Amino acid sequence: VLGKFIGFFSLMAVIPVFALSLPLSFMFGSPSCWGFGEKYRPSMAYVWGKFMSETVMGVRLKLVGTRGLYKEGRCVYLCNHRAWADFFLDVYLTEGRAFILSRYLVVYVFPLFALPAISIGAMFAFKRQSGGHEQLNKLLDDHAVAYSDFSGFVVYPEGTRNIKPGSLPLKRGLLKYAHTRALDLQVIIAQDKEHVLSQKRASASWGVEVPVGYSEVVSSKAFAGDFEGFMKEVQRVWDLEWERVYGARGRGERLKEHHPKLHLIEYTSGKVALLCGSVGVTFVVALAAVVWCGALAVAVLPAGVAMSAAAATNAAANKAKSAAAAAAAAAAGILVMSCLRVRRAGYSTRCTRNCSGRPRSQKGTVVVAVPRERERERRRVRPPRRPTGMNTAT
Repeated sequence: VLGKFIGFFSLMAVIPVFALSLPLSFMFGSPSCWGFGEKYRPSMAYVWGKFMSETVMGVRLKLVGTRGLYKEGRCVYLCNHRAWADFFLDVYLTEGRAFILSRYLVVYVFPLFALPAISIGAMFAFKRQSGGHEQLNKLLDDHAVAYSDFSGFVVYPEGTRNIKPGSLPLKRGLLKYAHTRALDLQVIIAQDKEHVLSQKRASASWGVEVPVGYSEVVSSKAFAGDFEGFMKEVQRVWDLEWERVYGARGRGERLKEHHPKLHLIEYTSGKVALLCGSVGVTFVVALAAVVWCGALAVAVLPAGVAMSAAAATNAAANKAKSAAAAAAAAAAGILVMSCLRVRRAGYSTRCTRNCSGRPRSQKGTVVVAVPRERERERRRVRPPRRPTGMNTAT
């Protein structure tokens, strides 16, 4: 129970940081995006992914095997979907080269994070009811052309967040898109992402060790006109990589630390404007939050003082009642002890009653103390009285 409480408290503390994570990474992330005068600077997506993964959450990535990220052309990266931590971890694992697909609900929940991410092309937000697969495919094509800094995108083929130890069957939708566009695929499996930041588990943890593995590349061109064969090959590679990563600890493998390589991009005037604008908005929001908290404290303070005074008055009254009850109990105890001492000193107690059996005093029984010698003398048997009228002459 204590562990769950700490995890929930940690989640509540991390959520505000996550909501402002992109602008915060611009201000405090390393490497810095503020290299004015330099044409090529670190990718904003890479800086954000590293800031959230290593600086905020302290994640320790461990590489399973020797394969690394495929960077030879346009690629679809298939990742396991576990929790909220997927957003920044998978961007970091792809070195900021791939944008992520997310439902438009994220924009409403975390606008200060999602809107800048959409502006720089790091997030592709879609609505499931907005159209069919062809319309979605066209939007993906347009996004890839508009944001050429990204050579691929992250897909969660299980279709939903899955925190079970085993994988779910893969969905076919975006795999069919990759096949029709003749894109390469690489599977990236990371274990224990749900222990980093998870809304399902309602917890957040710092310093989690995350084993990660990169699979062999599956080429769609090798399965031209054969989607079913392509689908079976993707499923085979997915299952193999899943077992390889999730079974690494059980096999006792020694895993080495993994730090994704830095990705540099060209900074245009639009990117610089976005960089400055997002930081300015974050500063304004932070200042407004401080003012709001101060105003709330001023408004609530009188009520709090009144409640404290009322509580102190009630406490004093209860204390007085307790003292009176204790005094009454002490008096009763003294009376009982006095009666016991009278009996031990050679006195007996009796009730003086009238002929009807009622006490002489109408207020209650009257208890008198009589010496025991006098009591025995009173009860001494006297000689019987001689009957009257009897002749006593001899």
